[in-house]
Amino acid sequence: FDISEGEKVGINKELIINFDGAVKLKDGGAINKDNLKDFITLKLGSDKVVYSGVINDERNKITLDPNLSYNSDYTLKIDGTKLKGENGETVESKTLSFSTVENNNVLNIKDPLYQDQWHLKNTGQGIDINIEPVWKQTYTGEGINIAVLDNPLRLKANEIHEDLKDNINIFKSYNFSGLEEATHGLRVAGVIAARDNNLGGRGVAFRSKLYTYGVLYGDKDVKDSDLIDALRRNISEIAVSNNSWGKAEIWEPKDGYVNAWEKGLKDGFAGKGTVYVFSAGNSTGLNTSANNTGNFYGLLVVNAVDKYGTQKFTGNMALYSIGSNLWISAPSGGITTTTRPTSNFDNKKYTKRFSGSSASAPIVSGVIALMREANPNLTWRDVKLILAETAVRNDISHSDWKQISSKKSNSSENFYFNHNYGFGLVNALKAVNLAKKWVNLPHMKTEETNLAAANIDIDGTAKSHNISIPNSDINFIESVKVELHFDKKVKVDETTKFDLKLSHQGSVSHLYMEGKYVRFKDFYSSSYDKNQIKLTMLSNAHLGQSATGDWTITVKDTDAFTRLRSWKITVRGH
Repeated sequence: FDISEGEKVGINKELIINFDGAVKLKDGGAINKDNLKDFITLKLGSDKVVYSGVINDERNKITLDPNLSYNSDYTLKIDGTKLKGENGETVESKTLSFSTVENNNVLNIKDPLYQDQWHLKNTGQGIDINIEPVWKQTYTGEGINIAVLDNPLRLKANEIHEDLKDNINIFKSYNFSGLEEATHGLRVAGVIAARDNNLGGRGVAFRSKLYTYGVLYGDKDVKDSDLIDALRRNISEIAVSNNSWGKAEIWEPKDGYVNAWEKGLKDGFAGKGTVYVFSAGNSTGLNTSANNTGNFYGLLVVNAVDKYGTQKFTGNMALYSIGSNLWISAPSGGITTTTRPTSNFDNKKYTKRFSGSSASAPIVSGVIALMREANPNLTWRDVKLILAETAVRNDISHSDWKQISSKKSNSSENFYFNHNYGFGLVNALKAVNLAKKWVNLPHMKTEETNLAAANIDIDGTAKSHNISIPNSDINFIESVKVELHFDKKVKVDETTKFDLKLSHQGSVSHLYMEGKYVRFKDFYSSSYDKNQIKLTMLSNAHLGQSATGDWTITVKDTDAFTRLRSWKITVRGH
């Protein structure tokens, strides 16, 4: 063997077995890559390890390429009784024990700004995403493509940022706007995929490939046609689509958006479905439910938390939103990443001040890339549920944490939901480890109720109406969409008195919260001057429950809404 008894090796180590002369099988047949397992056994404990191997032309050296894990003990055995020398000589059986250590090329981190990337490794009294143990398993995003829909980036080979040039696929990237590179898109790209190259910092999935689509124009109007194109462009190759953008007010997506998302869920990532990651928004005075980019069932909405896992941000870093369509949270508020020269930041190529949910979404996108590298068979639904199952409850004393149901993978554990944090803080190690052994979810079912006439006059007193679903085939809810039709006061363009709740099996979804703005005038086709309006919202606060039973809507308002005419729900799950 090319290693000694008890030696520690890296997990990418090839194992070489040398013989004194040429060898062949006991029955005289030639050794080849297909029969190596007849006489070579590699075990981790009592489990056999998968490996591939080749023998050289002289048939006196075999090279094995095993699938090794970090920090583990192995036994390699050669069964000489099944072999003989070229001239019939006896071959000695031999056993070797060895162990693995971290790969130096992965963990020998020399990127100078890594020490400032607390979201990756927090050495103080705070939180991080638990990423280093994943890198130790050599998951780096290699072979995974991530679309970044954001500002244009420079795509000429000699102009790409030094920490991104090895990870941007310039042949698949495209700038719709034709404008110059802008800082927001650069920062998002760096959070995901800044390279391990001894420059700047490091991305979560630092060997992934980015398809950058320049669709955001800064202060100029964004074309729906460009966004829709970008959401489906090269979609069969895209594992994750990162969208650190959204509409600020109530906005009903055009059919083109829904069709693009549906195509991505169906055809993306070679038929497993692209995971669409969206930032929750940076409007602390608004509900995420007012942003209908997050109210489509196939999207994954990410909120921001600070370095302590709370939302006690200071100054201009206080950028997050709340609502029932949140899925998970990730760090923000001073993230170190790539940028371009500007007088407002720390140096010409990097910043330590990237904030808001725009910084949180790409962290989750990077984690998803590592999950899909570890298990390429995961569907988009599998990815979402694994993240919910492995999220860690942060800000544990927060009063809104509510237990809702048992987890899919372990019925002795429970899901908890919080309208500020979703299912909790993303944990990369737990997510990747569960991804490796995950069993794919069964086919998704959909159950939609008829439009029920409520005819409730709305005032300052909470009033309720029920819809019942008898004997549903959905025993594990994955999402709930609520569609409501209201009368409202003509010319009223906002309210802060609107309170809307959905209740089922003891769990309450706060679809809109009193004290938060509901604004109609900017993104709803001038509906503010009409007396009827349709609102569509999504809740994740019933994950894992059965759809069977009563669903109750409760509403009150004194500013804008005057009557709940009708409503219905659509439940998806399995």
